Amino acid sequence: RPLPAAHAQAHSPGHAEQQLAQLTDRLTLAIEGGSDGLWDWFDIDKEAQWWSPTYYALLGYEPSALDATAGNFMALLHPDFRSSHHKAAAAAMRDGAPFDLEIQMRTRTQGYRWFRMRAKVHRNAHGQAHRMSGALQDIHDRKLAQEDLRKTNERFAIAAETAGIGVWEWDLNTQHLSWDEQMYRLAGRSPRTASSDQSAVPVLLESLHAGDRQRFESDLRQAILSRGRFSGDYRIVWPNAEVHHIRAAARTIVGADNRVVRLTGVNFDITALKVAQESLAASEAFLGRAGRIAGVGGWRVDLVRQKIHWSKVTRSIHEVSDDYEPQLDEAIHFYAPEARP
Repeated sequence: RPLPAAHAQAHSPGHAEQQLAQLTDRLTLAIEGGSDGLWDWFDIDKEAQWWSPTYYALLGYEPSALDATAGNFMALLHPDFRSSHHKAAAAAMRDGAPFDLEIQMRTRTQGYRWFRMRAKVHRNAHGQAHRMSGALQDIHDRKLAQEDLRKTNERFAIAAETAGIGVWEWDLNTQHLSWDEQMYRLAGRSPRTASSDQSAVPVLLESLHAGDRQRFESDLRQAILSRGRFSGDYRIVWPNAEVHHIRAAARTIVGADNRVVRLTGVNFDITALKVAQESLAASEAFLGRAGRIAGVGGWRVDLVRQKIHWSKVTRSIHEVSDDYEPQLDEAIHFYAPEARP
């Protein structure tokens, strides 16, 4: 009985060759158009390998200038990575462990560059490894960017630690507040009790002085609504009841829907500054009272602003308003010519 024409055509040698040619063309286009360099070690007991044109291009070589062999690959591999490559390949062949490495290889004109190498082990009918194939991807720019970021973070961490600056991040979607170790120190807590997956919100609420809580919440809410910066000075109560003054500053991060999704900020201790300000204010108040009783006026010179600050008694003596702050050259004219410098 004769076969249908379509069925006969599907099994004809000419049609099969045409399909094979089309498949080969597609494979060639995929190999040449991709950014990964493909390789095939079709017999791991022999030296010969196959490297795609992109593989050669990543290394800066023409195929005619370098044979694709296991020995040449090892010669190009940085010595520091040969041991790890050998161990990963052996584990993949032995028990099928994943083969995915970041390595450095010597290129023809650009020195050593970073690459990611992935591979799959193929086994024969007896389950024995006999072939490996995979891809080589250039990740040099990404690795350099990662290293620059690592160095930047390291420098910031050193600077923050030296200056006693604590770093925090508040995810508003999850209400998860992350504190670094210095933040816990600023709150009088041990960093060893901190956990990266544990929100610091309870510690914040417990530490924040009751008299500052409403203002803190108002400042935070205003920063979120305005999508602006958050800043303020607040009191923190330590577990031993000591009161410390903290200055907080943060920037808001806006999401795709134009809503604030998180805040990233820093805190640092300004207790010494606050104590100094309070002492100065108390001294000025005392001198003011003493001056009023004795009829003696006081003054203070601001050399940066070129202004002179007069106490209330001094202003009264010179018969000027209470908010009058003369420049230095103006203040001189209040004195008799023979008393001027």
